[in-house]
Amino acid sequence: MDNNLVQGRLVYMLNMRIQDKKDIEILDSIHFIGPFELSMKEIDLFIPGGITGNYLLGYKNIQDDSFNVLYIGHAVDLNAALRKQLRNFSHFKYSVTESLYQAYLNDCILYHIFQEETFIINDSHPAPPEGTDWRCSLCGKNGIGKRA
Repeated sequence: MDNNLVQGRLVYMLNMRIQDKKDIEILDSIHFIGPFELSMKEIDLFIPGGITGNYLLGYKNIQDDSFNVLYIGHAVDLNAALRKQLRNFSHFKYSVTESLYQAYLNDCILYHIFQEETFIINDSHPAPPEGTDWRCSLCGKNGIGKRA
């Protein structure tokens, strides 16, 4: 799935679901870079440790050079989170955020987009980071998070 398709789906959500000005600003800030091969070399080349943001995991279609998203996530340390996925996927894209809160909200928005439009293997709605009681801006889901 290429970046234009991701941006197109964000526009779809903007038009269909999102009415809060804060959510519109969040959508405007999501810009994925990649895809890159999911290897330690590529991760370290593009993402220094300690960078907070979002990631898309999947594979690159050789026939049409598209990127197929299978998993979405957010992390306080993108480098460390991607290293944990080395054997599970072949490629990744990433987006840097200014805060973990922004990364969590982006993750929620992306989850709703991809859950409705494509097959992703995320088995549940993104949980807020441990120790927070943040709510998804689309469905209101919240709780004490265990995933970061």
